[in-house]
Amino acid sequence: VFYRIRRVGDALVEKNKESARLTNDMLVGVKSVKAFSAERPMVEAARTAFDKIRSYGLKSSVYQRLTTIFTEPLSVIIFVLIIAYTFYFTSYQIGSLAVLVYLLQRIFREINRFQENVASIVQALPHIKSVLEYQEEARSNREKTDASSTRQAPFVFERSIELSNLLVQVNGTTLLDRITLTIPKGGFVGFVGPSGGGKTTLLDTLLQLHTPTQGRFTLDDVPVSDIDLYQWRSNVVYVPQEPVLISGTVRDNIRYFDSTISDADVKEAAVQANIDEFVQNLPEGYNTDIGVRGSNLSVGQKQRITIARALARRPEVLLLDEVTSALDVESERIIEHMINRLKGQVTIISVAHRTSVLANADVVYIIEHGSVAQSGVPADVL
Repeated sequence: VFYRIRRVGDALVEKNKESARLTNDMLVGVKSVKAFSAERPMVEAARTAFDKIRSYGLKSSVYQRLTTIFTEPLSVIIFVLIIAYTFYFTSYQIGSLAVLVYLLQRIFREINRFQENVASIVQALPHIKSVLEYQEEARSNREKTDASSTRQAPFVFERSIELSNLLVQVNGTTLLDRITLTIPKGGFVGFVGPSGGGKTTLLDTLLQLHTPTQGRFTLDDVPVSDIDLYQWRSNVVYVPQEPVLISGTVRDNIRYFDSTISDADVKEAAVQANIDEFVQNLPEGYNTDIGVRGSNLSVGQKQRITIARALARRPEVLLLDEVTSALDVESERIIEHMINRLKGQVTIISVAHRTSVLANADVVYIIEHGSVAQSGVPADVL
């Protein structure tokens, strides 16, 4: 029994580590999870891990109970033998005494266990209430991505994405104020401006993480709110400022829970992101474990993997949120070269503080206080 308990314990430790890593990856990278429509595969992976933990936990409980089933009667027997030896020549009924001692032990043990369980339940009630309230709030704000949704229009991008007098408010706070701009297909559009001016909020709106309060947001004159959300996020792909990686291999991070991406797609995306040569030199190539959230890589290498992840989906629109802000000069040049090479093949929308990234943009918008303060060609605006 003890051998089995140890085996189950070892398995339970590993599954707990796996679920902790997965939960951490989901929470830290929740924006990327939404942007890449990875909710379903990640939830399935989490459900599988938690089911395994539940199974091993039940086995561990059963094995532990088996030990008490044998040890409790044994303790009573030993106790009775001691009494029998002491009162050997008396008229005590040893059988009755054994039953009485065993019953008393069981009764008081169950009373103590009941009190402990009641105390644990009372202590957990506020936490349970909080979880249930959060669950209800999440359900009431669930995105409509299933077949019953009114979002039935396909993603067809031939001309332009247009924002007209777009107003975005969250909890009464205005984040974007009457934004009007046009993003042509195949164009390279840049956004600059002070921190907190609304640039990242604008990208979040393009990802449909924010719902406009007023104004028009259209794709080739079709309201974006009518377009299937899964198709939208499959074609409008996001690269964050801080690289968000999961615990696993290079291949796992480029695929990012999308099983439809083949090994050839992974390699092609890595070549486009200028990371293939580096990966080939790793001990196990694309199967090399990069550590917890890429702890074995430099910031520049992490960022290029997240760009390869985006390119592996063959996007129509590529959203770049200050992707060079934390990089060294060499890594910045590599990514700038990659962006310029993609120009015309993919519609690029880039937020940047470093003006060199936007030197080849078709148009640059200055975003201040949630509004377009100025726009024009880079030579004039920057």
